[in-house]
Amino acid sequence: MALRQSALTVATAVVVLLLQCHRPQSWSALPGQYIKIGGEEIPLHSDPSDANEQFARRDPLGFLKMCRVQCRKRVHDYRCRFIKRERVEGTMSAKQEIDVSYRDHPFSVRMNWVKNPGRAEEVSYVENRWVKNGKQLALIKPSGFLGMLAPSGVKRDIRSDVVKAASRKTIDQFGFRNTLDMIIKYCEMARGKPGYELNYLGITKFNGRDAYVLERRLPFTGEDAPYPDQLLLTYIDREWLLPVGCFAYADDAGTELLGLYVSTNVVINIGLSDADF
Repeated sequence: MALRQSALTVATAVVVLLLQCHRPQSWSALPGQYIKIGGEEIPLHSDPSDANEQFARRDPLGFLKMCRVQCRKRVHDYRCRFIKRERVEGTMSAKQEIDVSYRDHPFSVRMNWVKNPGRAEEVSYVENRWVKNGKQLALIKPSGFLGMLAPSGVKRDIRSDVVKAASRKTIDQFGFRNTLDMIIKYCEMARGKPGYELNYLGITKFNGRDAYVLERRLPFTGEDAPYPDQLLLTYIDREWLLPVGCFAYADDAGTELLGLYVSTNVVINIGLSDADF
């Protein structure tokens, strides 16, 4: 299937299941080959003929690095519906849905909120397009009354306290490649330390498509500490080798959600231009 023409089809039942934030008893692979999420059993299977799966099982960190190499080679831009919910400064947000356009060079992201916009309803960021005192700026259209006062938007430092209070990550950390970079970064930081694990669990369905499932544990000691989470469950699309779902938790059992990040309706290598950002 050509990447330009491919799209992730949203399987409503699966998305609802994952976004309900059911409490998993354990993410570890069980003898019956399933993972449990709030009493629901998510089946896992294996394909001995799949070389990527055998690599992931043998060397999960090497597999993630291979996915990153393939992402850099094959994915230049894309559009998606991005679904997220996260805890910021101790407060859990509502589930947000955002239409996103992304481009690698120059690094560009445009976000348009379609559900629960929070402080902003539109954000556009292009690396080095807007710079003030050496700081990268994004063009933000505030939501609600403030948006009426500034219909053309306002420019803000992407690392300002106001912007960081709205999200666990800055906009220049968005994207499949950045997601893989961050997963790998913390694996390498924690490797050899007590409490670190990275395991391959198997293949399952995610939004109607086959995905490899990996489980990572870090020596997490709090939200202001060096490590971002205790437990991370990552879904890597089997065809595209992209991280289409990440679920981060503050506890080993996966009952305290820190953030969920799901990319649906993905269309890759459209040929986005400056006019799209």
